[in-house]
Amino acid sequence: MQSEQRIKDTTASIISFANSYTCGKKGKLNEQSKPEPESTTPLKDIISSLEFLLNQIQKNITHIQVIYTQKLLHSLSILTIYKINGQGDQKFDKQTFEVRRSSRYCLWNIHLWSDEYVQSELVRIRYANILAIAISTAGGSGEEQDLEIMNGLSHIYQFLAILHNGSNYPLFLPLPLLAHSSKEQIEEEGGNEEVEAQLINNGNINCNIKDNAKWTKRSIFDHFIHSS
Repeated sequence: MQSEQRIKDTTASIISFANSYTCGKKGKLNEQSKPEPESTTPLKDIISSLEFLLNQIQKNITHIQVIYTQKLLHSLSILTIYKINGQGDQKFDKQTFEVRRSSRYCLWNIHLWSDEYVQSELVRIRYANILAIAISTAGGSGEEQDLEIMNGLSHIYQFLAILHNGSNYPLFLPLPLLAHSSKEQIEEEGGNEEVEAQLINNGNINCNIKDNAKWTKRSIFDHFIHSS
């Protein structure tokens, strides 16, 4: 019970932070109204909350039912693009990168361990769009950046494959309409062009970007490959 309460408290803090960020952005866009201040919660605390949440999902998939809410999915989707244009401060940029990355990995693990209802909710929040953005805005440098690109490609391929073929655990049948909608989201975001660009990216020796780009391209065009 204590663990469940901590999960709920952590979830609430993430939702609150995302709401404050959204309100701050809207305020800046509306010259007629006074911008609402963004959350004063230190970024390191939000990063810690996201990492705790991710750890709970990975460690005990039964926590998915405690963790999952529509508001949380929406909040995590917002944080995947948190301050995507850095301000030139290296420490700040690294922290915002960690917020985005941790949010993406939370969504990815929720996807892996959830039923068809949650899959449909992920499509509703344009999760495929998030995956496409992750490739084009991969943070870090050198091997870290290559790893982000490789994981982004791999996640697109696997996400589409699961929607197209269904899943054995949790068990659900193929969801072709969701797969089709996701491909449209990728195309709208310019993801197809980004995948094409990665076909000639040799990357770091430890990051197999080119092969992942090939698999991702084929998955978008319905040629699903299954590695043994």
